[in-house]
Amino acid sequence: MHITNKFDPRFGYAEFYLAKKQRELGLDVCVVSSDRDIYGNRQFRPTSNRIEGIDVYRIESLFEARGNVWPLKPFELVRIINSFSPNIIHCRGLLNPLAQEALLLKRSYKYKVVADLITGISPLTFILLPKFKFFFNFWISSKVDAFFACNKAVEEFLIKNMNIPQKKVYFIPLAADHELFKPNNSRREKTRSRLGLLPEDVVAIYTGKFLPSKRIHDLLIASKPIIKENRRFKILLVGDGPEDYKEKLKSIIGELGITNNVLVIKTVHRSELPNFYNAADFAVWPGTFSISIIEAMACGLPIIIAKSDWASHYLEYENGYSFKAGDIYNLSSLLLTLVNDDKARRRMGMRSRKLVEDKLNWNAIVNKYIGVYESVMEIQ
Repeated sequence: MHITNKFDPRFGYAEFYLAKKQRELGLDVCVVSSDRDIYGNRQFRPTSNRIEGIDVYRIESLFEARGNVWPLKPFELVRIINSFSPNIIHCRGLLNPLAQEALLLKRSYKYKVVADLITGISPLTFILLPKFKFFFNFWISSKVDAFFACNKAVEEFLIKNMNIPQKKVYFIPLAADHELFKPNNSRREKTRSRLGLLPEDVVAIYTGKFLPSKRIHDLLIASKPIIKENRRFKILLVGDGPEDYKEKLKSIIGELGITNNVLVIKTVHRSELPNFYNAADFAVWPGTFSISIIEAMACGLPIIIAKSDWASHYLEYENGYSFKAGDIYNLSSLLLTLVNDDKARRRMGMRSRKLVEDKLNWNAIVNKYIGVYESVMEIQ
């Protein structure tokens, strides 16, 4: 059983792919979540249904606070546990109320609990969580059988800051569906034609949430001097976010005079994303990391990302560049390098695809999770 605040298969996040791949391997899998979509709207009916072979239970929400959804009927989880009889509950986000309820019920139903505490670490997290060490160690750490860290920063934080025993912490990175996300020249030509792009245009793509922490504004500002010298450079933004930040981006684009060089596409279903990655020549994430980085790599794109321990493993095969977040001059220089060097783009793009094929695909990653499940099941 996977417990997560929000479950929205349209976006293809880890909670969807992990459950999907486990189901394909023959495991009995279900997902318990709220009725809210990724942006916090009540979009789904509080009911149970089946999505790609996965039983999904949605519990009606009362309200949302700081990303955590509070259920209107908390005892609904008890009913689902009684019905499904899990031997493993995988919590994505231990601080959400449903995960806390799963910990509370653990002794009564004799299942094991594994968990992803956090996928990214904000400065506020660094400040606040250590202040709750006693609660964390007394309640959470003692009840969770294994913690998963999707990057080295989270792994180090759990061990050094939260005093989780190293034997309980497993570094398992995020991954991409490398069968859906892959290079495709036909998709490239069709999508570029649909977007009105010329063969000589060089396109940088960003996909994901439009949030200040993603620093899309930095990408726009860093692109201005390049566009001034080379009008064939285009920026493709695919996603959505709060209206105030979208208005800010729109204002920046107008002030910079780059309206004709920026294409904005509203969030699309994950099955359509490969079209846009294939239409691009390289991908850029100037702020906090995203699973979209790996999807772009799977489509054979070089990447430019903000330097951090959160995402350092994405550049293991020298398939792109990193820079200090907020350093507009450095970002602009790296953009210019890839815009001007077609051979480097092709070389790094092939390395990106190879890294995903070797290590960062869900077929490989799901087996790592199952290996941990099996090991905690042996603990008495």
